[in-house]
Amino acid sequence: MPRVAWSRLDAVGIGSPLRRLADARALCTVHLVDDSTLEGVLGRVGGDFVELDEGPAAGVVVATGVIAALRAEG
Repeated sequence: MPRVAWSRLDAVGIGSPLRRLADARALCTVHLVDDSTLEGVLGRVGGDFVELDEGPAAGVVVATGVIAALRAEG
């Protein structure tokens, strides 16, 4: 399927909502594909990773490809 036929949601990718949550400094629970979870405030967001800034998992860098779900508190 040509890229122009993709929905806007498909074209945006996961980086855009991750950056919004990072800007909001929201406490998030990150569910990974291996059924583990991480909790913290999102910091830097790159093309294929997100770093947790604050909370129990502060300093952990997570590849976006292993994120199964993400829940923001509040």
